[in-house]
Amino acid sequence: MTTYRIYTTYEQRFEVFDVHALSDNDLAIPGFYVTGSHPPPPTTTTDDTGIQRTHTQDVTARWYGLNVWVSEDGVNYVHKGVIGSSATLGVCASVPSGTSESRFQGDGTFDCYFTDGTPSSATTARVLSGANLTVVGSEIIGFETSTASPTISGRWTLSNLYRGLRGTGELNITHDADDEPNVWVVTNDSYLFVPMSLNSVGKTIYVKATMPDGPLSEVTAKSFTFAGNNLKPFAPVLTSSTRDSGNNITINWARRTQVFCKLYGGSAQRKPLIEGVESYDIVVTGGSTFTTTSPTLTYTSTQQTADGKVPGAPVEFTIYQVSDRVARGIGTTITI
Repeated sequence: MTTYRIYTTYEQRFEVFDVHALSDNDLAIPGFYVTGSHPPPPTTTTDDTGIQRTHTQDVTARWYGLNVWVSEDGVNYVHKGVIGSSATLGVCASVPSGTSESRFQGDGTFDCYFTDGTPSSATTARVLSGANLTVVGSEIIGFETSTASPTISGRWTLSNLYRGLRGTGELNITHDADDEPNVWVVTNDSYLFVPMSLNSVGKTIYVKATMPDGPLSEVTAKSFTFAGNNLKPFAPVLTSSTRDSGNNITINWARRTQVFCKLYGGSAQRKPLIEGVESYDIVVTGGSTFTTTSPTLTYTSTQQTADGKVPGAPVEFTIYQVSDRVARGIGTTITI
């Protein structure tokens, strides 16, 4: 019996990440990231007529690039650009150890299964300069060392972690390996930053990625509610407070900048401000919300009484820096 081999097409894998900006170049307008990789490994089946079907892109499963298409109604798609290189994509096999609080620790590990591409190691200096960034769910993590499992194909251990980078430490992320969050090792040309309008924030966005000349109709869209996270201010830090003899509370804090920079001479005033204006919302738990344009607030005993609180009792505040483009950023909560 003659055996025929018929090649059928798989969709390329692609993922969408609405996360904090991975580069200073992505701070001008709202947008999100799309990345993609080779299709799954080939599988072969033989039907009852003896025809053998190999399900793969082609015999060599080469990378041809991905066209990215975006729609706000799920019907009319606009071409946004091309992803030039296949990404290193996988899923978590274990949760990152340590804490997602923003700090340069250089320790901790987690395991991943990479379905395409392999991670490489980098020096501490390179990681602190932006190399070896991974996006795990919505947390951005740097790693120094990648080690292939000696017994399990495709499984890698990423270690010497720098968690909570680019302001994601205060998201209080709790990863669950059972949910298999996507893991993306960020490399040049392996993703497309998709700029959007401010009017798109809060809307459902539909994304498709096709091979060159591939029909849109054969690709399943990924949809998400666009939050414009790349523009959201980081959580304020360096909080302090005083309570005077009249039980008036004054709280102070410092803003952070999304721009990668070095400060010389210790002057906090030199931090670049990418928002049009400096503004903060301070939410009193179970009470009022205040807005200020400077990093300080006095909560008087009269205001505490009006909020139904007993002056002198503990008060919880959440401080947000506010973007004039995408509203509040990440909050910092303190109790006085």
